[in-house]
Amino acid sequence: MNKRNWQRLIVLQIILVVSFAATMMIFIGVRDQYTIHSEESSSPLIYMTYDLDGGHDYWIDIEVSTREPGTATVTANVAIYYNNTAFGNVHLADIEHANGDAVARDLARIHVYIIGDTALTLNGTLNGDSWTIKVLQDVPPYLNVGINVALLSFLGASLSLIYTLYKYYTKFVDKQSDPSDVSESENN
Repeated sequence: MNKRNWQRLIVLQIILVVSFAATMMIFIGVRDQYTIHSEESSSPLIYMTYDLDGGHDYWIDIEVSTREPGTATVTANVAIYYNNTAFGNVHLADIEHANGDAVARDLARIHVYIIGDTALTLNGTLNGDSWTIKVLQDVPPYLNVGINVALLSFLGASLSLIYTLYKYYTKFVDKQSDPSDVSESENN
């Protein structure tokens, strides 16, 4: 393949990466339209209560985050109650390192189907900067599948682009900087 074809392949792969990223963001935006309740706070105490209607499918998203210079660490423990009966616990944790500000973030997504009207209560503690809880109702399954497919396609296209850039660099750019390659090609 000549240099021009390699460049066309790189442009095509960049277009694919951007397209898959945009598609994923569109699916996430449409999914967020099903949010019926949202709370966020910077309090170290996580608490939310909300009445869920029976006969519906719910997603409960719990996200925690923190930003710190150098190393950021966020942890949270959240107990989930339905009608004051313990349903389970969620532990969230992340550690990130960076030269500047590091951002640690974790997300738990819980899927439930509620038969009768139910009082949802989330109660916990946060060691970090902020928490956000979203309650989504009757999210069509194709949205979550679409997000996952777009994410996998984005990752695949990104890895392919990285490989193509590497091959292009080793075939064309790196050869130009090596004087011995130039003299050998001139002798042939």
